[in-house]
Amino acid sequence: MRSGASSGFAVMTLAFGIAASSAVFTVTDDVLFRSLPYPDAASLVVVTESNRKMNADRYPMSPADFLDLKEENAEFSHMSAYRRADYNLTGNSRSIRVSGAQVSPTFFRTLGSDALHGRTFADVGEVKVEVLQAVISYELWKREFGESLTQVGGAIRLDGRSYEVIGVMPAEFRSPIQADLWVPLFLERDDWRIRDAHFLRVIARLSPNVTVDQARMRAQAISQRLESIYIPA
Repeated sequence: MRSGASSGFAVMTLAFGIAASSAVFTVTDDVLFRSLPYPDAASLVVVTESNRKMNADRYPMSPADFLDLKEENAEFSHMSAYRRADYNLTGNSRSIRVSGAQVSPTFFRTLGSDALHGRTFADVGEVKVEVLQAVISYELWKREFGESLTQVGGAIRLDGRSYEVIGVMPAEFRSPIQADLWVPLFLERDDWRIRDAHFLRVIARLSPNVTVDQARMRAQAISQRLESIYIPA
């Protein structure tokens, strides 16, 4: 079943900005007390940057900012990035457009969600080589593949390239981004050094016994340190 960001995923926003001279370093509360379809949903947070010039408080993160915060913030047990990526799915003598997302290997682990059939992506760190694998939604599996278990481990063609289907998500799974399928996020090595392009949405799970305030304070400290390095006085 497809679902989008409007499903009430956001629990808390930690504003984090270091990318350019227009960035502003603030932390904003946005608590939504809702019942979410994830284990220990109260520990899930949405991490964003702020941009004064764009007047944006929930700005996507740059690749370099994401890596810096992920590597330095022990307050998060998992931290994952994702971005929209739609595809042409071809087969059975026809082609359809499907909504997709490129996600960090830990995306499903961050959400605390397992596959109904097969598995999700292996945690290999941020992908250094392109891996042509896909996890598909229950709705896509039912609609296009007749709920056939032979599709798990089989192949699909996305934009003319062959991807191995390694898993099918449960019908009740809800993603923070509307998607029929998910593939590993792949960026070239130099792309992970980019600070002035913001296109990654970020979710994180708090470490055990860590509060949102502690995570916010740590993110702000990292932001200030990186500001001193990368933003001219």
